[in-house]
Amino acid sequence: MDVAYTNSNNTLTIEGTSSGDTIVVQKHATNTAFVQVFVNSVQEYAGRLATIGKLVINGGDGADSITVNTALSLPSTIHGNAGNDTI
Repeated sequence: MDVAYTNSNNTLTIEGTSSGDTIVVQKHATNTAFVQVFVNSVQEYAGRLATIGKLVINGGDGADSITVNTALSLPSTIHGNAGNDTI
């Protein structure tokens, strides 16, 4: 999978693909000081939660499933884009 992500200016941006993606953003299971991003069950990103002030997800085309765990308490902007998405 070719998912792009950047963490700049305290904004973590995740770019999905043109296919249906399952994107999950959550606190790390054993170290809650870290955030993890899983795409189709593969960890694509892990970083310190303290360095992230905002989350932006662009799902791309396809029937995407996008989940952001509410324990993160991050301001978030999520764009499903084209497709039958579940956010």
